[in-house]
Amino acid sequence: MRDQAVRLKAVALRARELVPLTLRGASVGGLTALALRHYGFQALDAVWYVTGLGLLALFFLALLSVLVAAARMKLWLVRAQREAQQRPLAHAASDTRRPVDTGFVLPSLRFWLLVEVRLEVRAPAGVEQEPERQGALLVERLRFGDHGEVRNIARTIVVRDVFGIASIGLRQSAPVEVDVLPHAGALRSLPLLRSLSGGDDIPHPMGLEQGDRLELRRYAAGDPARFIHWKVFARTQKLVVRMPERALSRAQRVAAYLVAGPADAASAAAARVALEEGVLGADFRFGADGSPQPVRDLPSALVAVRRSSAVRARGGEQLVSFLQELDREGPSSLVLFVPAAQGPWVERVTTLLQKQARSARVVIGVDGITQRAGASWLSRVTLAPRPSTQIQLASLRALITSYKRAGCEVVVLDRESGRLLGDAHLNRPGQTAAAQTPGDAGTGAAA
Repeated sequence: MRDQAVRLKAVALRARELVPLTLRGASVGGLTALALRHYGFQALDAVWYVTGLGLLALFFLALLSVLVAAARMKLWLVRAQREAQQRPLAHAASDTRRPVDTGFVLPSLRFWLLVEVRLEVRAPAGVEQEPERQGALLVERLRFGDHGEVRNIARTIVVRDVFGIASIGLRQSAPVEVDVLPHAGALRSLPLLRSLSGGDDIPHPMGLEQGDRLELRRYAAGDPARFIHWKVFARTQKLVVRMPERALSRAQRVAAYLVAGPADAASAAAARVALEEGVLGADFRFGADGSPQPVRDLPSALVAVRRSSAVRARGGEQLVSFLQELDREGPSSLVLFVPAAQGPWVERVTTLLQKQARSARVVIGVDGITQRAGASWLSRVTLAPRPSTQIQLASLRALITSYKRAGCEVVVLDRESGRLLGDAHLNRPGQTAAAQTPGDAGTGAAA
């Protein structure tokens, strides 16, 4: 039933694009014709006669202008698509805050009578158009609402008149190469993650000679005299020299994994900042849903961040594969970047950690916290819904509790303010995180 509704909606949308008359245009044309017939011809009202003829002339002029302009635009699109097939695709990189030039241009028709052109993007979803006029051309500039690797853009070029009487939609689809990362917002550094990349010096017989000179051995020709232990010589009459203690700097390697799912944009941004700022250390391992093979260089890790958006329906399923590859390389500290929403990935992650008796530090990225209840039915009917990326405080608390029960340390980061949200933000009643002062932020993990 739902599939049929989707198909019917798609057919209705396509019919609206192909039928040149809009609902306003059909209403204006029909009412004008009826008024002209009744008052102009039958009642011989001169005012209605002149007004009706003028409105009908404007109606047909607008309709004819749109039809001719649409035919002109169609020829342009056919030629442009033929030329684009002969050129290599240009690669573009951006993030979800900056618009990117896709290289698609079309005539703006700014000098055509009564006609205007508007660009719309059907796929991918969540894309905002910010076209730029350059002379007689309209240059497409897109702001993507989600990170990922965009390889095709489906557009609709709407040719309409300024009065809204006639409108025609021309569909066009073209391959592109646009790599989009989540924007970092106010996140600059992640000190809590930086602390994991340190190491300790412990004695080891096969380690490097980098400790204090505590060990002794017999003197050999060529040894510096300043290293001779004269007190031992006075007591034993044997020449011995001090030598460096053999120590091995234990590699506290950090392994990070990005769990994909709805509302994972801020967490993916935190993972991006951690990678680009080097807070995971030099010898890190990184993986993500869609790219579970551990990688150890920044470009490959950023590719994994982008590709994670394509597997949100299976968030957390590939974590076990990542951990298996990780265990072959030795011990490491585990950091998980998880979505700020409840879902099946929560149970997958917590069950896996409990089964393997593994501890982890969980990072949850948010775009602000709200305590507002859901809108009433009256406001939902009378007012247009406002999209919001803020998370409900109660939902965030429940999410934190789920991970803490699995023995995880939880860190909550606000991408909009760049703050670590501690107990002062999460446990204070009657106040949102956006209204807190920076001094309220805790320095430990959020509870």
